[in-house]
Amino acid sequence: MHSKLQETFEQIDKLIKAGQGQQAAIVLRKIRPSKIPPQLRAKYCHLARRAQQPSLALRLLAGIVRPYGDRRLAGTEAEQCEYASGLIKIGATEEGLDILKNISNPPPEAFFYEASVYIARWDYHASIPLFEKYISHPETTDYQK
Repeated sequence: MHSKLQETFEQIDKLIKAGQGQQAAIVLRKIRPSKIPPQLRAKYCHLARRAQQPSLALRLLAGIVRPYGDRRLAGTEAEQCEYASGLIKIGATEEGLDILKNISNPPPEAFFYEASVYIARWDYHASIPLFEKYISHPETTDYQK
């Protein structure tokens, strides 16, 4: 089951890279959230963000990252990061930034997402060290750079 889902994720990634984000979004929306195993949730949400579908990520992760309904965080660092990115995409930048700044071991994307908020606020100076952390992080791929 997981290999079929992983193949679907690879197909979605190829669509996004080919500039076919709308087609990728259609495929993403066909995936039932209940069928996504915990180890693939962050990947699904990452693809949803790249396909301009932050609501898919937020719906999947809301009860996982914020299970208590307050400011305490749960879920993996990658899930917290993707949830924060979804919040930022829909305009809840302060809540998204708060989550990003409280991730104990942030994935490289956390630095990129945080820097992007500062760029949108015309605060280029604040974004520079975050972009430097992002591109120098050992997990950042050449494609991501």
